[in-house]
Formats: sequence, structure tokens, C-alpha cells
Amino acid sequence: MKVRIYGFEWQFGKGITLNEFYNYLLTISGQEISNKVIVLGQVGEFWTGVMLTIKDVKAYCAMKKEGGKFTITPQMLDSNSRIIDFNYFIVSPLTGRGLYQHYHQSAMPNTFCNYCATHYGKLRHDRITAEIDSFGGNDVISQKNKKEVMRKYKGSFGYSTLARPGNFLDSIKALKEIKEFTYEVSGLEDDEKAYTPTSKFAKRAYHRFVIADGSLVSNVCESIRETLGIGDVGRAKVVGIDAFGSEDTYKLFNDYCTFDEFEYDDIVLKVNLNSETMIDSLNSSEVIAELLTIAARKDVNALLTVPIK
Repeated sequence: MKVRIYGFEWQFGKGITLNEFYNYLLTISGQEISNKVIVLGQVGEFWTGVMLTIKDVKAYCAMKKEGGKFTITPQMLDSNSRIIDFNYFIVSPLTGRGLYQHYHQSAMPNTFCNYCATHYGKLRHDRITAEIDSFGGNDVISQKNKKEVMRKYKGSFGYSTLARPGNFLDSIKALKEIKEFTYEVSGLEDDEKAYTPTSKFAKRAYHRFVIADGSLVSNVCESIRETLGIGDVGRAKVVGIDAFGSEDTYKLFNDYCTFDEFEYDDIVLKVNLNSETMIDSLNSSEVIAELLTIAARKDVNALLTVPIK
């Protein structure tokens, strides 16, 4: 089984910074919430972390092969043990972009980001409630002041999965539905300039297509592949619905350097976490060291740490 390293990017609404959100996550670090535990630390220029998903099972089956035959027997964990999935990650405090380690049937990057979105929503709600209370509460605050508070915290948590050209197309082919396609080019054609007088001042242009309901994913993917092969496409984004009915977003960056993959057996033997030395055992983890090694590659480091203008 392969362990693959994905890239992701967090996006925020107004009123809450990346550092404020991270500090909020620190308040729940090490706590079990909805069968998940997130542990956070920092090594050098990156925040480090692992998300543990606790399985509600104690029994499993094992196969033993011997002499061309096999037997399958049930196995039972002791009363204090649980099966868990682990997903290590690192995040740049400069951009909200990071690397995420994933293997089959563990939490996908969008599951991790949705978990973060839930806590961002709680932080946003707490901030809004505190400001409304400062005006005397919902029954006292004027409509004008309430609108100003809501405007201050306008927007929600968003995320994207970063991909290289080949993986970008492979990923969107797996979507059940494609809802939107956006891409950026460094210039405009003459026929486009006729409709955009401001284009003489622009150094980049974005094109956004809302895909009609019922469009075949294979046909949309082929049209996207052709679009990416024409002209100087710098970045692209696809929003769609995955096989489980959740919205997913993929971003293409042409300055992307290939991420890595490993064998599961090699990675799982490197997992070592201890609740008594949680942060130290996280930061010294060999899996985190692997992620940091990938992040140190020149092109990957630029992708993760350089803000997009």
C-alpha cells in the first residue's frame, strides 16, 4: 500500500488571521474530539502536526499463509487499545499551504481540511458572539452595529488540494461532478481585449466557467486538458463533488515540484507518539522529517512559502 504526500492550501475569510487560527487549534491540541485527535508543534519555518482518527472497532481479521494454504482468524485488541489512522502534516505560517501524508482509507486531505473548517467556524462564531455581547447582546445591539460585526467576519474557511499537471487531471477525473473551472493566463487575445477596456492595465487575466448540471465528467476533463495545453496557463482550479458527495477543490500550480510516495510498511514503523511528551515526539517524528525534507526542495519550498501576489 502506498503512502502519498499531497499539497493543500487554507483560505480564510475576514477578521481571523492564519496565526490566530493556529493559536486556536493549539487550545484543542491533544484532545479527542469526534473520534479525532490533532497534535500541533513547530520545527523551523513550518508548523507541524498529526491528525489521529480513532476507529470504533477492537476486532479485526488476520490471514496467515503457510505451505500454499492460508487461515483467517479473528484478532482482538485489549480493552485499553484502539485501531487508529494517522495523517502527518506541515503548514507554512506565511501562506497557509502545506504537505499532508495520506494512505488508503485514512482521512483524505479534504476530510482534514473540513475538520479544520469546523473549528474555524467555532472560532468565528465565538468572535462574533463576543463582539455582539460587547454592545449589550442580540436584544440590545443596533442593526447597524450588528451588520458591521458580521461584515468584519465576512467569509468562511476554504481550502484547495495542490497538484502538479498530471495529478491535477487524474484527480479531477475521479470527481463525480465538476461544477466550476477557472484558469489564469498572462495575457489577453485581441478579441478578448475588445470586451475588456481595462485589459491594457492587466498583467494577468482569469477565466471562470460554471459547468452545466449533468455534464459528463469525462467530456469536461477532456476540454480542461485541451485548455491547459493552449497558451500560457499559469494556474487553474476545479471545484467539484467527490464520490462521497462532498465538495472538493483542486488547484494546479505550474511551479510545482513532484511530491513523494512511500510504502506503508516503511512509514508505519516510524510512527511513535507519546501523550506525556506529545510535542517532542511529534517534532522528532521520522514522518515529519520526511515531510520537511520534501518541503526543503527548492521548487516545493517556493510553492509552500512564497505568497501569491
